[in-house]
Amino acid sequence: METPILEFVRSLRGSGIQVTTGETLDALRAAAEVPVSDRQLLRQALRSTLIKKAEQFPEFERLFRLHFFHLGEESFPGESDKGGHNGFQRLPGSEMLSQSFMASFSGLALGLMAGDETALERLAVAAARAVSLSQIQFPLQAGSYMRRMNEHLDWDRAAEELERALEELSQGALNAQELEQAREALRQNKESFQRLLRRLITREVQKAAHSVRESFVMDTLMGKSFSALSDHEIREMRRVVARLVQRLRSKMALLERTRQRGRMDIRKTLRRNLQHGGVPVELVFKVRRRRKAQVVALCDVSSSVWNASRFMLNLLYAIQDQFAQVRSFVFVSELGEVTHFFQRYEINEAIQKALKEAPIRYHSYSDYGDVLLEFHAKHLGEISTRSIVIIIGDGRNNYLPTRAWVLQELKERVRKLIWLNPEPRSMWGTGDSAMLEYAPFCTSVEECRNLLQLSDFVDRLMV
Repeated sequence: METPILEFVRSLRGSGIQVTTGETLDALRAAAEVPVSDRQLLRQALRSTLIKKAEQFPEFERLFRLHFFHLGEESFPGESDKGGHNGFQRLPGSEMLSQSFMASFSGLALGLMAGDETALERLAVAAARAVSLSQIQFPLQAGSYMRRMNEHLDWDRAAEELERALEELSQGALNAQELEQAREALRQNKESFQRLLRRLITREVQKAAHSVRESFVMDTLMGKSFSALSDHEIREMRRVVARLVQRLRSKMALLERTRQRGRMDIRKTLRRNLQHGGVPVELVFKVRRRRKAQVVALCDVSSSVWNASRFMLNLLYAIQDQFAQVRSFVFVSELGEVTHFFQRYEINEAIQKALKEAPIRYHSYSDYGDVLLEFHAKHLGEISTRSIVIIIGDGRNNYLPTRAWVLQELKERVRKLIWLNPEPRSMWGTGDSAMLEYAPFCTSVEECRNLLQLSDFVDRLMV
């Protein structure tokens, strides 16, 4: 039972459902305690150990049906499988034939003569594994896999053996009517077996379909400009961002463990292992005490960068526990701190509140100059050389005073001053864009138009 459960977990992960190693082990232990034949109990055991969110139940049920229900049986009580029963039937005179040809006929020919559904399904599943059917991704590959499975089963040899069996029956073992019935039963069994193979392929395609679609959607949306996203794509993007945030958290946890362990101290390792003749039996690591930085983020939430802002706030939320302190501000023409939203609410609610409930006028014109002046007056004394200041916005200032000197003072006080701009670099400095005035005072200025660029930036920030 271990292999089917591991394949099931792989499908869940491919569908975007996170399953940890610990949860997989729990599922294996739970499955070992229930009878294999009791599908409903198995379903409950796996669902309770592998699924954490109610919205993941439908995908779990879909994949459970594909993985754990027999090819010819109903998926759930009262729900008929479109494939129906396989419909194999025993050949008249098959007992006599089996005794005559048991030693020389292939298992496939014997199974088709006996109409042994269990044996034939076992052969089909073995052939699927032999040709790595689980790697199929698209319906167009079905024909290729069908041919390979038939080759693995040596279908041509089985067909010849079955013709020999009919000849044997025609030597007087059956009358003409019974012989015709045997011929018809054999024809139907062969067709049923080919349908069984096709159904097996269809199931594997269905298993792969969702994960392939997810991967395609993710690749497409990751590279699409924030400003070009449709409402539908924004809804899709939430799932992509959630997976990205989860991946980011896993990566950060790994980095943190590596940092805590530190690098090997060669000198101390050799000294400690002198008693072993210099063989490094016991390793000594240099413990790196990371000086955690403080991140201060100022995010433009005006209508021109609304889409970009919501996704940038997502990742700011995700990294807040990786630094000594993360303070988040939103602005249009005024500055409003939203750190308390991030600390008190879960991610979606926190971002909604940051985009709607900060103490600022959301529908005013962007005024970067006044915002910088306000930050200078209220918060300049709170930052230090440990601070990384990140400004997120297009720098379009409506031809108002830029007050770029504030950035000059900031740069002298902070560890890094980074500007992320959701506009193409070619647009900087055009029209009311003040980016060319602000850029010289920043440690780095980066184009950040899509989730791929944003993800790359966060990766570099965490190193």
